[in-house]
Parts: sequence; structure tokens; C-alpha cells
Amino acid sequence: MVTQALVEEYRSMLEINDFDYTITTSEFIDRFGVNPLPLIQPKRKPNVRTPYTESSVQFWTKKENREVMEFAPRTAYYIRPDTLDDDWVWSGDFNALREYYTEEQWDLLARQTLLERELRVHKEELEAIAKDEGYSRNWVEGNYALKRRELESADKYGIKGFSSIGVGEVAADNRLDVIELYTWKNNETLRNSAEFTPLNLYLKKRDEAEQVLLNGGIFEGGKFAPPKRPTLTTVCTDRKSSLCS
Repeated sequence: MVTQALVEEYRSMLEINDFDYTITTSEFIDRFGVNPLPLIQPKRKPNVRTPYTESSVQFWTKKENREVMEFAPRTAYYIRPDTLDDDWVWSGDFNALREYYTEEQWDLLARQTLLERELRVHKEELEAIAKDEGYSRNWVEGNYALKRRELESADKYGIKGFSSIGVGEVAADNRLDVIELYTWKNNETLRNSAEFTPLNLYLKKRDEAEQVLLNGGIFEGGKFAPPKRPTLTTVCTDRKSSLCS
């Protein structure tokens, strides 16, 4: 809120000085002792997954790891994701992420992150009870839905969990995720991660499956015939086309 007050004061001084930026900046520095330009210039928001637990934040705010995140902004997060058993500690490392957002955006992100963490913990507790008591999956999902409704209400967090709020996130797109996963082999850190070995096996199987779907063949014990692709005759029969004239 202090930052916002300084921004508003700078804008007020700018109007008084007929939008003379040089004079206003000089007067602002003399009055408050800080350069106003970093306050009024919007920062570039990182289009990457944002970690929130302490050790994950410490890992991803290191320069060399941040470069890995920038190389694969959609998927690199999974070599060092947040974990529920990791302590939540507000630190200088965590605050380093805050500079990318306005106060309002940060408030939304913080509330949604805390909400989602509480929901994950609650669901784990329900699943443990269901396992011990022999309750069904429907029992878990029903009680989880009730808790989620309670926590998302205006009296609690006042925000929807696991939904887009427009900041601090990468838009979901499985196709783009897979395309990026194929680039892991080109990055030394990702290529040498423990996750790369099973990922590479998956991508090879995916390639095999795609080839069978396109050309026919045997995959995982099943035999698949080549697909019947439309011919020019079929196109002409089904609809009028300039190719048929």
C-alpha cells in the first residue's frame, strides 16, 4: 500500500508540473529520497509456473535455475515442484517473486495459493480416513466438495480455487506442454534430471503410438489397420469441390 501511495503522489505532482517528467522526478527524489521510475514502469510478468513452498522457491529463484525455467516455462517446474510436506515460510526468496505483480494481483495470488494448499491437505486427510474406514470415493468427493464450497465463500478466501485469475500462470494447453517436453533433451539441467528418464520413455512410446495410428501396425500387443484416408472420389461424392471440376 505504501508503494501505491507513492505512485499516486507522483502522478499528482506530475499534473501540478504540467507533465514535466524531468522536474517532477527531481522534486520527487528530493522529497521522498527514492527514484519514482521503477514505481511507475510496469514490470514484465514471468509467463512461468510460480512456486509457493519454501524450498521450491529457493530453488527457482537461483539465477541458473531461473534460466532453466525460462527455457521451458510450461514444464521445467516439474523437476522441482511444490510439495505438501514442505514448510510454508515467507522469506526474502519468496518476496523476490512479488516484484512482478501489483498489490491487487499479489493479494489474489496469495489467497488462491493458500486456498489450494488447504484444499489439497484436506483431500489427503479425507482419503486417509476413507482408506481406514472403508468409505467410498463418492464419500471423499462429496465431503471435499462441501469443504471447497465453504473455503471459497466470501466469508473465507473469497476466490475460486484451481481456476484462472489472469495473472501468475501459464494458460493450460496440453499440446504445447508436449511440444515443450520434446525440447528437454536440448537443456543440460533438464536432460540430467531424474524426471528425464521416464519422460524420454514416454515420448518414445508416444512417437510409436502416433506412427501406428497414422500408418497401422502393432502397438502394445494390439494390431491396428492403416486408417482409411479420404480420396478425391470420396471428396467429390460427399460435397461439391473445386477439385472435382
